[in-house]
Amino acid sequence: MPRRDGGLTVQETKFLEHYSVHKDRSKAERHAKLAPRSGYAVLARPEIQKRIVQEQVTRLNTDALGIAVGTLIEIMENKKAPAAARVQASKVVLDRALPTGADGRHKDLHEMSPEEIKAALANLEGLAAAHAKDVTDASADEGDKAEKGDIFG
Repeated sequence: MPRRDGGLTVQETKFLEHYSVHKDRSKAERHAKLAPRSGYAVLARPEIQKRIVQEQVTRLNTDALGIAVGTLIEIMENKKAPAAARVQASKVVLDRALPTGADGRHKDLHEMSPEEIKAALANLEGLAAAHAKDVTDASADEGDKAEKGDIFG
């Protein structure tokens, strides 16, 4: 049952979080410990539908974007990938990263000045840095000890 102030109950919040990721009403009901089939009423509320869309957009802009960029880079760098796949991945990256002309269309490299190319590369590097994740962990310190001969602590 919705709260009087329009907010979500703890169960509704759990339902929303699970449903927005998995898109399975019955599993989201079980996860949130809601009565069977009560998820239909939760999903019918406009504020819940709005929050589900917000959650999905957030996931797209955080998790999925990084994966997509990483996938494109993997395809472009993989010498064993079909040439057509590598070219298509490169086109996608260039289309999204290169500046647009006055008519709103992306400029081809031959249409760009050296300054525009430098700016586009800087933009790409900035996007890559913004989506980079720290992959270092504490085991790196242990590796340093092993190299020094102190493997027992």
